[in-house]
Amino acid sequence: MNRFSYHRADTVDDAIRALSAESSARLIAGGTKLVDPMKYDVEQPST
Repeated sequence: MNRFSYHRADTVDDAIRALSAESSARLIAGGTKLVDPMKYDVEQPST
């Protein structure tokens, strides 16, 4: 699993800014599973 940074967005606009700033950023929301795909190198987000 690669190293990544975490950004907690307080607003939708903040989330959009974070996504547009980093091309490999991914969103995590209620019910979203991202850690398992990262373990198996399916997803490799930087943020």
